[in-house]
Amino acid sequence: MKLTVYKKHIDALLPVFKTSKSACCDLFTLEEYYTKPLEIVLLRTGLVIVPPEGYHLQLYPRSSLMKGRAGLILSNSVGQIDEDYIGIDDEIKISLYNSHPTNMYKIDFHERIAQLELRKTIQCDIEEIYFEDIQNNKERGGFGSTGKF
Repeated sequence: MKLTVYKKHIDALLPVFKTSKSACCDLFTLEEYYTKPLEIVLLRTGLVIVPPEGYHLQLYPRSSLMKGRAGLILSNSVGQIDEDYIGIDDEIKISLYNSHPTNMYKIDFHERIAQLELRKTIQCDIEEIYFEDIQNNKERGGFGSTGKF
């Protein structure tokens, strides 16, 4: 299986699997940036990535992203990149949020701040039902129903 990548910028780095057992490949930033407190920024990778047919990509933060930078997270938690997001202008960008109220953080040029996972796409039929079709079970629980939340 192959992930095809188009470099929109000469300085862009291809994604890399850092070990032979890595589930995700690392993505590199294309720019140096200082995040302001409470700012959301889109950082360029310089890449258009084409997943194989029937697959999509998910973008996650690297575990080292917050090391020494409390509050630095991906703004959408998990980035979803659909199979048909492959036009020449569809560069993969990393949406980063500095949730710290006072600290600025530096993002280095070519820093590995996100990881990319290839996943099989599964779509299902959606069927509307009516309230009467739902079995009413008052014992089912919910958030905090077991006392662990």
